[in-house]
Amino acid sequence: MRGRLGAETKKHNSEIAERDKEILDLHNKLSRLSDEIVRTNQMMTRVNERASPPQPPRSLITPEDLERHGEDTVDFVKRAATEAVADQLANLQTKMLRLIKNLAAPSGI
Repeated sequence: MRGRLGAETKKHNSEIAERDKEILDLHNKLSRLSDEIVRTNQMMTRVNERASPPQPPRSLITPEDLERHGEDTVDFVKRAATEAVADQLANLQTKMLRLIKNLAAPSGI
């Protein structure tokens, strides 16, 4: 009876040791993830601090341009220029959204 009790106790203690090791491993992973979150937040804060607030676009068309060429012509040129770069702008927006998504994704620790 004592032999069986000793074997069961030994087995039980071994299982507890394994669980303790698993808990320690999980604790270490959680600690690394917490550190990663802190580093990411610090990096994002630095990036946000460096980024200047967006400046409203200033008009490149002067009152003299409007008077010389007329509002209809200036409007036509604006629309033609917008159409000429629309594909490139859409491509840049897609790339920007992909970068934002990649930055927001977890690091996979």
